[in-house]
Amino acid sequence: MFLTYLSRGKPLRTLLGWVVCGAKGKRCQEHINSIQVTSRRLELDRMLVEDYNRDFHDVASPKREMSTEDKKWLDLNQKGVRTVEGVYEVPLPLRDNLGPLPETRDIALCRMHSLRKKVMKDSTYAKQYSTFMTKMLQKVYAKRVTSASQENVWYIPHFGVQHTDKPDKVRVVFDCASRVEGTSLNDLILQGPDMMNSLLGVLVKFRGGLFAYTGDINTMFYQVRVPEHQWDYPRFFWWENSFNEEPTEFRMAVHLFGACSSPSIANFVLKQTASDFGNGFSEGARDTVANNFYVDDCLRAEDRQDALSNLLEVKKLCKKGGFTLTKFSSSCVEVLSSIPREWYGKGISGFIDGSESHKTKALGVQWDLATDELGVQADLVSVQRTKRGLLSAIASIYDPLCILAPVLIEGRIIVQDLCRLKIGWDMGLDSDTTDRIRVWVNKLNQTRGISVPRCLKLIGRESATLIQLHLFLDASIMALGVVACLWVTDQ
Repeated sequence: MFLTYLSRGKPLRTLLGWVVCGAKGKRCQEHINSIQVTSRRLELDRMLVEDYNRDFHDVASPKREMSTEDKKWLDLNQKGVRTVEGVYEVPLPLRDNLGPLPETRDIALCRMHSLRKKVMKDSTYAKQYSTFMTKMLQKVYAKRVTSASQENVWYIPHFGVQHTDKPDKVRVVFDCASRVEGTSLNDLILQGPDMMNSLLGVLVKFRGGLFAYTGDINTMFYQVRVPEHQWDYPRFFWWENSFNEEPTEFRMAVHLFGACSSPSIANFVLKQTASDFGNGFSEGARDTVANNFYVDDCLRAEDRQDALSNLLEVKKLCKKGGFTLTKFSSSCVEVLSSIPREWYGKGISGFIDGSESHKTKALGVQWDLATDELGVQADLVSVQRTKRGLLSAIASIYDPLCILAPVLIEGRIIVQDLCRLKIGWDMGLDSDTTDRIRVWVNKLNQTRGISVPRCLKLIGRESATLIQLHLFLDASIMALGVVACLWVTDQ
């Protein structure tokens, strides 16, 4: 939390009470270290519940019923959506009776001062940050402010984040959750209903065909415009030429990466694209755009070797809505050889040339293109021998398809036993429990290299006359076990 000393002076409510701050005469700024009060125990309890619920996707990923606000959001979008110059325009779903907006300019400038210090210390970070912002301005996602009007204006701070798999890139996030006088821009916006397809559902469908591909929509949120009369709500500062200059004001012409409404709006527009322009395309292409995307990631599998035609159609259909589908990967070399190399995802050229067996990710799950198999990364070099350390180790393993469930369940049973004994999060554990954790870690590390076929259908059994799914289930006081088998009868 930054406290900015303003010349006019205003009371500010903090977690510790009310503070009155101000300065006589010339305005100055001071940076105060933040004071944050939180409960680490409550956070750990939440992590524990989420980890156990992850096995029950109807609990872990509930589809909310449409609330009154959701219905209002949907009504605003359906009435306000339109296409302008080949892209969709959707209004910001603002709440009613907003009233006068708080003064946000000084807080945004204060955050820019902190950002300047960071980029001055790290030239690589500065270059990556500048590259992102320059591309954004070149594509006219934002425009320089030319009016002095301060009516209906909200200045948004921004910061950069880096993905562990993409250390050479910085993605700029607009901090719409930043609060001024107890209010943030996200508080003024309707979040909207959950319009995303189920992550597990998309992954399971991805295993349903012999030929598969993945793709990614480039800067998805920025492809949906905001009506011009709302451009001043999201304003921000940036240095056009040098970090030593005074920052310039810009206003955003597209939906923000960081606004609570952007995911729902982007998915609404993607489904609207399939509805508005789908008549000129095959049923498979329409179905892909409507049901095979998880946010901006497309995963599709085909029974017949028509993955290429589906890929090309889906790309064209997305383009009708202003979306550019690119960064393709596929386990089918024939598909990849038939599209331009500039459409490839990272490292795909080497896979095509045979210089490397490429591994990529499909919604975070490892996908070996050479073998067309899915796997999980589970490398635990060491685990802190406490309940906290054990829970952290379990939560660090991303396994939405439950490939490692038979091994992970043993670690969860140990956590269950520790909770039953009311062992504290950082208490030392007895030797028996420590030995159980060591044995479990060894088992988990032995799963390195384990993978399963991506395609659930049996190659060579395409002419099957009968396919049955057999489920075997058993339960104990510690856990529930399920095994699913495909029974295939052919001619």
